Amino acid sequence: MSKVLIDSLQTAADRAGDLTPLVYKRLFTRLPETEVLFLRDSDGSIRGSMLSWVFLMVLDFSDPQTYGAKMIQNELLTHEGYGVSADQFIVFFEVLSETVRETLGEDWTQPIGAAWNELLADMIWCAQNPYEDSRRLNRP
Repeated sequence: MSKVLIDSLQTAADRAGDLTPLVYKRLFTRLPETEVLFLRDSDGSIRGSMLSWVFLMVLDFSDPQTYGAKMIQNELLTHEGYGVSADQFIVFFEVLSETVRETLGEDWTQPIGAAWNELLADMIWCAQNPYEDSRRLNRP
């Protein structure tokens, strides 16, 4: 899974440059109520920082799975303080996958889709189970 995910992110970045505007445009289309949370982010730096943390989680989920799951669980609890529900939090991961898929276009293959589906399933499980032991996600 790791090489496929990393390669798909790299290809998307090579084609689109900074994915931040694309990801957040899609997020705000899907969840317009979240845009108000970024009113003070006039230069996009908060959005870019958040997306970079998600990229780090994706890389960790790919390998070696040392902190990504706990980070999602912790960030979910932090985002509750901003009024972000678990369902809204999960949409962000889906939006990232959709953005990569759209950017890759015809180069989005079945193995890429399968790797992203596996990643999303794990990330969603972590967000839906913030108090559970995430070590269950470790795969051989």
